[in-house]
Amino acid sequence: MRKLSGSFIALILMAVFAGCVCAQESFTLKIGCVLDTQHPVLFGLRRMAKVAESESAGRLKLNIYPSSQLGGQREVLQNVQAGVVDGLVEATATLTNFVPQLGVVDLPYLAKDEATAFRMFDSPVFEMLANTLFLSERLWQRLPDDLKAIIRKASAEGRKTVVAERAARNAKVMDEIRAAGAAITQPDLTPFIAVGQQTYQELAQRLGPDLVDRIVEATK
Repeated sequence: MRKLSGSFIALILMAVFAGCVCAQESFTLKIGCVLDTQHPVLFGLRRMAKVAESESAGRLKLNIYPSSQLGGQREVLQNVQAGVVDGLVEATATLTNFVPQLGVVDLPYLAKDEATAFRMFDSPVFEMLANTLFLSERLWQRLPDDLKAIIRKASAEGRKTVVAERAARNAKVMDEIRAAGAAITQPDLTPFIAVGQQTYQELAQRLGPDLVDRIVEATK
């Protein structure tokens, strides 16, 4: 049997090391947001960035650009679609112009409390919707599967932080109102929920009843 030459062995080793380098490729993402730094969504984004970097051992970093630093809403959206900006966080009311299915997230009285919202965030249907809005398609195709999984986990943690921050701020306002001697009464939401059902029906006609049924089921 002929011996392998030293140069041939070197080529094999180079190929092996090249494969290892590709598997461990690092990504630094540029994420735009029009909201200011004290908005609850920015609290969620910072939590998401922290989880992503920690879970990836530094291979995935998110640089957050709040307060329209990367441009206005439409400009950033277009740049994400073009792959110039890696991702954005934007209100679903704006994103439904690009992805109509996201309208189900804004259905009235969908999540009645914090626990209900968390159940919805952890559902497969919400994960499917969330994957359509955060990162550019060009970047998503480049990411290895392990980093995609980390982004999903970090995104879920970020969304929960937003809900918790909003709940904490609402509770603080309520406490201040009570401390001022004002009474707070909880209105009967039944008639409002009944009227809101018309929105469910209209959206089901546009997007199909299956999607609406799945997002409602996720909150139970």
